[in-house]
Amino acid sequence: MKGRNLFPRITPSPVVSAGTPSCWALGTRPVRVPLHLQCIERKVFRDYVREKVVFDVERGLSSVAWVCRPRAKGRFPGVLCCHGAGPGKDPLVGLLDGKPCLEYHKLVAIRLAQRGYVTITPDRRGFGERAAVPYCMASDGWRAELESFYRRTRHASLLALDVWDGLRALDVLAQYADPSRLGCLGVYDGATVAAGVAALDPRIKAACLACFIGDTKLFRRISPRPVQLQIAKAGPTPPRGLTGSNVQRRVFDGVLELDFPPLVTWFDRMLK
Repeated sequence: MKGRNLFPRITPSPVVSAGTPSCWALGTRPVRVPLHLQCIERKVFRDYVREKVVFDVERGLSSVAWVCRPRAKGRFPGVLCCHGAGPGKDPLVGLLDGKPCLEYHKLVAIRLAQRGYVTITPDRRGFGERAAVPYCMASDGWRAELESFYRRTRHASLLALDVWDGLRALDVLAQYADPSRLGCLGVYDGATVAAGVAALDPRIKAACLACFIGDTKLFRRISPRPVQLQIAKAGPTPPRGLTGSNVQRRVFDGVLELDFPPLVTWFDRMLK
């Protein structure tokens, strides 16, 4: 990733935003730049291929993601995977500090690829390789610093820019997968990012939000399209009014995690 910046240079004084004002209600939208997509690592497994890619999300700033896909050739449906709290994207492909890992994301990026999907799993800002100190688990500190920086200099929230990066990751996914069959999923706080992507991009044909979503207005923007809400019994209580003809509610015995069998059944039904 020589020459690619994954963490912004935080300046102590305000600067003029490089974005273009818009009414997407999340702050100033960044300027869309070419992706400059680059594959920097590739490994072939028995039943899937895993690649690490880097791409530009705005001028002078890049993102990094795992892309997992079937070994067979063809145009497969694709799913954007938005991680929750923790070390970032790596646990979704079974890694933590380079060693095997199984936790609440339940290897969803790999397991979907093994079922005939292309998945892309980017690091959100302040996580994983996009932290001030890459792979440092102090993500809350980096995220608080980024939130303050972006609100001061860009008039945008960190959530807004996570959603923007998700939209750019969707651009990458559309190059690997069938662009007419794209979905997204989010786990824990990543569910809010996935909901934002689904609300803003009509390419998303179905979503799975594996946790509560607190913003009912955001939910109503995506609910005309199919969405599965996974609600853990021991997790936070979701707000009322999250209903609709295209809404499937799945309550399961868990805390803050996803339930894979109904998730893959949902995407099989909606994207395959």
